Parts: sequence; structure tokens; C-alpha cells
Amino acid sequence: MERGTFDTAGPLEVASEQRRQGIARLAFQLMCNDMLDEALAGKRSVENAGQTILQLRPMILGEEA
Repeated sequence: MERGTFDTAGPLEVASEQRRQGIARLAFQLMCNDMLDEALAGKRSVENAGQTILQLRPMILGEEA
């Protein structure tokens, strides 16, 4: 946090954000599992699954690209 700024998030806001992040992580894991299952079944290439996962990760998990 920068000097002179204050964190005004209360316990409910913090818990809500933690819950949202947990749900996003779970959704990402399920999506990855589905893509890798498709790759193992021959419906898509492993390279394509990996590229898609790497492209979607920042968007789904809210990370910097």
C-alpha cells in the first residue's frame, strides 16, 4: 500500500474477495482438467491445450499478463 493511502475494506469485503478468488481458482482447475482430458482423448493437441491454458490464466485468475 502506498504511503498516505488506507485500506477501507472491511471483513465482509475481504471474505467476499477471498471467496471469489477461490471460486476462480477452482473453475480454472476444472477448465484445465477438461482441456487435458480432451488432449488425451485426441480431440485437441496437447500444445493447443497448453497454449489456451496459458492465455486464459491471467484473465480467469486476475493476474498480470
